[in-house]
Amino acid sequence: MGENIEYEKKIPFDKFLSSKGIEVEKTTNKVIIQNITKKDIYNQLELIHTFHNIAKNYNSLNSKFIKNKLGKAIEKYKISIKNLKKDINSYNSSNAINEFENYLVQSSLNYTLRAEKAIELIIDSNYIGLIKRSMRRFEICLGNTFLSNLWEDNGIKIGTLKHCSYNMIEMDGVYFLNKLKRNGLKTDYIEAINKFCEIQGLGEDSVQFMKALLSYPHEFMKCAERYREGRKGWTINEYKNNLFIAEQKDGESIF
Repeated sequence: MGENIEYEKKIPFDKFLSSKGIEVEKTTNKVIIQNITKKDIYNQLELIHTFHNIAKNYNSLNSKFIKNKLGKAIEKYKISIKNLKKDINSYNSSNAINEFENYLVQSSLNYTLRAEKAIELIIDSNYIGLIKRSMRRFEICLGNTFLSNLWEDNGIKIGTLKHCSYNMIEMDGVYFLNKLKRNGLKTDYIEAINKFCEIQGLGEDSVQFMKALLSYPHEFMKCAERYREGRKGWTINEYKNNLFIAEQKDGESIF
């Protein structure tokens, strides 16, 4: 008996999942996003819940190798907003700005306001309370909850665990729905958020938190960051085109 307890304490996460019927396949499930139906979406929300229910029972000495990402995304978004405002002030005070910078300045007001509103709604959603609940329950997120990485085929399959972390379970729902939204899939995202929270036994604070995150202009802010940091080495025209694509991917706010 003592040996079994000791084994449970040392078992790696993938082995733990396997013992509970979830296999890590180290491959991906082929998905055509535009063919995804409302039924597919709701089935995936149920599958995410099943993963969470199993993962929450993981209590191992090896759990230290699972990253803690609690609150990190929101802090990153706050920094992105501050950086964008600095950039806009710099461009506005410059006598010579290029086409990308000019386009960014013209577009930035709406997106800055949208990003700030999203953060405001997150804070108002009892954000600290959500974090405390996640810490108390040792919630583990898969990170990549899209159908290509989490699917069912004679049991539950996972492609990779490399994005796993201690985090609020709402973030797994946000990742999945945001991926659909960024790829232009038309569905009722508010209804999907409500369904996710119903399945997970989460309240109105979680609904508001997820609506805010699905409305945050991730792609626009990312494109502005790439230009600032010179990450891609694109031409000015390429940066401009990618900013336009980012606006299309962000779509409309849902709050």
